[in-house]
Amino acid sequence: PNTALLSLVLMAGTFFLAFFLRKFKNSAFLPGKARRLIGDFGVPISIFIMALIDFFIKDTYTQKLNVPKGLEVTNSSARGWFISPMGKNNDFPIWMMFASVVPAILVFILIFLETQITTKGWVSAAALHNLSSSTAGVSILMEPILKYIPLAVLFGIFLYMGVTSLFGIQLFDRILLLLMPPKYHPNEPYVTRVKTWRMHLFTFTQIVVLVLLWVVKSTPASLALPFVLILTVVLRRFLLPKIFKDIELKC
Repeated sequence: PNTALLSLVLMAGTFFLAFFLRKFKNSAFLPGKARRLIGDFGVPISIFIMALIDFFIKDTYTQKLNVPKGLEVTNSSARGWFISPMGKNNDFPIWMMFASVVPAILVFILIFLETQITTKGWVSAAALHNLSSSTAGVSILMEPILKYIPLAVLFGIFLYMGVTSLFGIQLFDRILLLLMPPKYHPNEPYVTRVKTWRMHLFTFTQIVVLVLLWVVKSTPASLALPFVLILTVVLRRFLLPKIFKDIELKC
């Protein structure tokens, strides 16, 4: 039995089924309420169907989701619920308390950029995070059900989330324009008001910065990612205006 092949089928099947149900919401089949219901619950429907298929395939092993039984720490032999701020095995050095300020500021910047970017400064974008965190905690009690979900199915959902999030992102649209003749370019401001080669130059600049962020995140220096994010603000605010016109940047 080919575990790798079955895992690939489960992942691809979950992705395409969830994507199809998302498109089905705007189709002409079934009444509007039924279409919206299927489209809104397309992801859990896809997970259920593919997990059911895996359940009936008895002769091939697939890795399942590892869920702890009840409320417990990940590794009870390594730590408990409470971690002493004074150190576990040795006394916590005084100098490290002050040195920890530097990485703490970087983490603060990362969390601030993730949750506080809104139109009004007093509005927090993390309001829904409380609800999602609560439901994630309750999901631990669903261990008898979640343990039957293959990891390949979850990978298919992650792929679906990544692909669908690309739609509407201007950078992704301009990357596609790199492979498209100018006569087929859409009627968008960044196409009609900016020369093609300068639009591609800006796209390449963004790709280089994106690759740099990915490299930093994939190395032990990932703690410096917030600092690199701040440098992108400096790049956009002071360096790019020297290369591109103001109207080009606004497009």
